Amino acid sequence: MTRASHLKRDILLAALGGGILLSMLELVSLMVFGPILTQHGFYISYSLAQKINIGNFFERIEALMAISWLISTYFKSILYMFGFVLGIAQLFELKGYKPLILPSALLMFASAVLIGPNIVFYTNTVMPAWLDWNVTVSLIIPLFLLLVHRLRFQRKKQSAKRLTS
Repeated sequence: MTRASHLKRDILLAALGGGILLSMLELVSLMVFGPILTQHGFYISYSLAQKINIGNFFERIEALMAISWLISTYFKSILYMFGFVLGIAQLFELKGYKPLILPSALLMFASAVLIGPNIVFYTNTVMPAWLDWNVTVSLIIPLFLLLVHRLRFQRKKQSAKRLTS
């Protein structure tokens, strides 16, 4: 059995699990804070973690949440950087991608400092355009790529049909 035999199923299950967890977080947030604060709060899950108090013993969970955010952001950044480095190596038809790792890491670090110097800049600049960016990257571009794939597949199918007849 190959590693890729259950890849589609595993990706769909992971997406379903993530969607269920996000829906539960939104539901709990709506029940605790209400719709206005949930809609306008920047880090509403962090605020929820501050409210947890079980028997005056199990509290201050927000530190664990902050640590999990840092770890997940690190791994997400590493995956993005790996995709960038691998894509650049394939684009320029290089033999390997390893010589690009250090320059890409330095470029990523410098651009992070330049793009988002502080939270005020982020709030005033990024937040108003976030919905448009999210819809474009999450919906329009994948649908466009799916359409291009479908058109290429149909064209390839038609050319193969012409060759056989």
